[in-house]
Amino acid sequence: MQFTYDKSGFYLDGKPFRFISGTIHYFRVPKEFYRDRLTKLKECGFNAVETYVAWNMIEREEGVFDYGESYDLGMFLDIAKELGLYAIVRPGPYICAEWDFGGLPAWLLAKDLTVRTHDTLYLSYVKRYFTSLFDILRPRLLSNGGNILMMQVENEYGSYGSDKEYLMAVRDMYKELDMDVLLFTSDGPNLDMLKNGTVDGCLATVNFGSGPKAAFETLNTVLPDCPPMCMEYWCGWFDHWTEQHHVRSAEDTAACFDEMLSLGASVNFYVFCGGTNFGFMNGANHFEVLQPTVTSYDYDALLDESGRRTAKYYAVRDVIKKHLGDFETKDLPELPAKAYGRVELTESCDAFDMLGSAVVTDKLLTAEEAGYYYGYTLYSFEADKGTLEIKGVHDVAYVYANENLVATLYRDQETPIQLKEFSVVDVLVDNLGRVNYGPELPDRKGIVGSVTVNGKEVTSFSIFGFGDDMCRRADYEDGIIDAAPVMLRGRFNVDKVCDTFLYLPTFTRGVAFVNGFNLGRYRKEGPQVSLYVPSNILQKGENIIEIFETEGFDEPYVVFDNKMNLGE
Repeated sequence: MQFTYDKSGFYLDGKPFRFISGTIHYFRVPKEFYRDRLTKLKECGFNAVETYVAWNMIEREEGVFDYGESYDLGMFLDIAKELGLYAIVRPGPYICAEWDFGGLPAWLLAKDLTVRTHDTLYLSYVKRYFTSLFDILRPRLLSNGGNILMMQVENEYGSYGSDKEYLMAVRDMYKELDMDVLLFTSDGPNLDMLKNGTVDGCLATVNFGSGPKAAFETLNTVLPDCPPMCMEYWCGWFDHWTEQHHVRSAEDTAACFDEMLSLGASVNFYVFCGGTNFGFMNGANHFEVLQPTVTSYDYDALLDESGRRTAKYYAVRDVIKKHLGDFETKDLPELPAKAYGRVELTESCDAFDMLGSAVVTDKLLTAEEAGYYYGYTLYSFEADKGTLEIKGVHDVAYVYANENLVATLYRDQETPIQLKEFSVVDVLVDNLGRVNYGPELPDRKGIVGSVTVNGKEVTSFSIFGFGDDMCRRADYEDGIIDAAPVMLRGRFNVDKVCDTFLYLPTFTRGVAFVNGFNLGRYRKEGPQVSLYVPSNILQKGENIIEIFETEGFDEPYVVFDNKMNLGE
């Protein structure tokens, strides 16, 4: 089959074809739920699914590629094809997506290179990644009997740089690696963004949340041969910690969509189902201050974070029926959710007892240079009495002198600390998520500046790191240690395995695990109140809840409810 386009639209084997696509990120939804989410996409009247590919989920450790443990790209695309859905795939290498480092692997930050440029070393890593990934995607291309119609070159590059040599290098890798597929770029509907982000030989598309007529006119001004296509129709928005929860009405969402279809456009909803930033994978923005994205990626989308239909789902489906005619819908039943109630935490472990082995060094290293890519990094060193200064904290540091908390420092805060005696100093640094968009993108973690005592640089460190593995490291004892940082554990019984939502009403800041699975971060400030607990990680009978708290709590208990709360 052939997939082509001209300025008026797309053609599938010569017949007019219009995308009505929806984004579902396969790496934000457990694979056990792929069929549920994709079936609901199909039943809403969509004919295609779009997904980014997160390089840092595939190559978390340098040179080690993993495609199918918890999140399986091939399985996702195969289920889509089985359901009669075409696919749009956006493999980056940079994807933004409010995902840690915009999808780039953290280990790149320990290299002497410049990302998103034609830097030779960087491009060599991109090509190695593409070479591996394309072996998964190549047999699934339309030209090889699969369902992948289009693939993207980079992502919104026009809002970042203007290195055309880089864009051409990424574009050319597709041909070099035998990827016979229509290529495209996507950028904001801004003249400079489109001029900087487009590249010869690739279809250009635009991303926006409103004003479709003006957006398509801008696209036509720069590239008159491209059909009107919105690659990201922002039907909601994401949330940052300490800010308000974003919502957009179903009526407004449907009205803008209706206008696009009336203009003859193809549309990809960003997002149809957002899913969750499980683990330590949320990204952050940085506009004067760091703005970490919350754990939920609900996005106020057509399906909520747990895959349940919202009012937007039905409003959008009505618009599709208006333009394309009526179609049969079975409305697959929603997956059940259950309230398992209050659970007491009865065991604890001091965080300083679960550090493991250290990187011993005679110079200060960032977390990435020490080989610690996600989670927490602890720097331990000796210091004489006097003034301790720590510069370049990324992102929150808890400073202990002889195991007593003496200061809490926030990103780029440079507050001198007075040590009253010779001390063993421990600095626990919390990585709140790497910047995923804008000029602060190469966002290293840990201590990225300097450590001095009485003006003299400290040169001897033991550096520890722990993240998703912290449950295996904890040696619990009965009873509760009421001083942070601390790991707490409780047990609860499940009679029927269902989705549920975790509430931590007395806790302040940290991460939560169920049966060793990292649900993600929580913060008392909100807006997000509950954490989604998908049923695939639960088991009938006894289950384990573990909390890593860095700042303190009032009472050691949590609650599992059957409703989510993402804030006001």
